[in-house]
Amino acid sequence: GDVNEARLEERRRLVALQRRIGDGVAMPIRRVRPSKRGADARPRRAISDRQLVDGVFVEGLTISGLLKKHNWGLGGATVQAATAALAAALDRLSGPAPRPRMEAAFYGTRASWPVEEEA
Repeated sequence: GDVNEARLEERRRLVALQRRIGDGVAMPIRRVRPSKRGADARPRRAISDRQLVDGVFVEGLTISGLLKKHNWGLGGATVQAATAALAAALDRLSGPAPRPRMEAAFYGTRASWPVEEEA
């Protein structure tokens, strides 16, 4: 019973994290004519947000390795776009930011009321 409960709880946590990442596409494909990309070039595949996060943090790929796996070029703009998409997915994964608490600080002596007047 305890092992199954622990597995179910971990599964719930994993599903919740996957929902936070979402089903969006991190690297969408734009249509490029075959004459522009070259006759022997392999077509690129779209990279979803989930594939990006899993590729980097589960499979241990670098962003360049993940782009290469999906037949993307390794130009600076492409790597920068993938890095920005990964950062956005990780922001969603971490959940909403907690609101900062307001605190008061006192330096020196605190005034007391009623103030006693010196004679």
